[in-house]
Amino acid sequence: MPVLGGAMAGTGSLMASQNKELWEKALKSYGQALRQLADRKQDPTKLTTLDDWFFKTEPKKDKAYLVKVMEWKLTRGTFRPGLLQKVELNNDEEVRRCFATAYELLHAETPSSTKALKALTALQGVGPVTASALLCRTFPQHVAYMSDEAVLGSGLVKKASDIKYDMATYTRFNSMVISKAVELGGHWTAEQVARALWAHQKLAAPSSTKPEKERGRVDVGVGKPAAKGVKKSIKKT
Repeated sequence: MPVLGGAMAGTGSLMASQNKELWEKALKSYGQALRQLADRKQDPTKLTTLDDWFFKTEPKKDKAYLVKVMEWKLTRGTFRPGLLQKVELNNDEEVRRCFATAYELLHAETPSSTKALKALTALQGVGPVTASALLCRTFPQHVAYMSDEAVLGSGLVKKASDIKYDMATYTRFNSMVISKAVELGGHWTAEQVARALWAHQKLAAPSSTKPEKERGRVDVGVGKPAAKGVKKSIKKT
């Protein structure tokens, strides 16, 4: 499938654009971008199945949901060995308590996405990025998922190595995509703006056509026990 008639030609052009047609094309290209990413993986169906689950099933507020969202995050984005095992160390009661606090903060008269995310980062292995993934489906107007691609597409930083996975960076990014959603109007939410940026960035960026097994990047950590002492060295995102 060809890239959308040159609409994806420049990664920096979308965020600055007020062209609603361009934004709609970017959002609709999400499936195309995901398939291209999946085709480069050892098991293409794993990503497409997880992504379908993430966007089409009703979000839950328990440990099982946390673990599966983490698996989606690590499969669609950068794989971090041991992180899945770290979130599995959380007990269900604590996960439900943190979810309840986060939901309460976002249902408040003056919703606070920052405070809501902080409530979830009390959990093991959960940083601002993972917390945003846990909340963006239920509160798309207030919480966007902070992928590397969306951050780069927003223009907040110029290169991936400049991205900081802290609350200050998330707050700035989220504010930018919320403002863009308001500017676009209609059905647009912060989550949709971030998703459009992800697709736009993925389709515009050059990428290897070799599968992961030929590039030496294999998700060997998923579903396997963490190495001894790994809990202390894994940085949550």
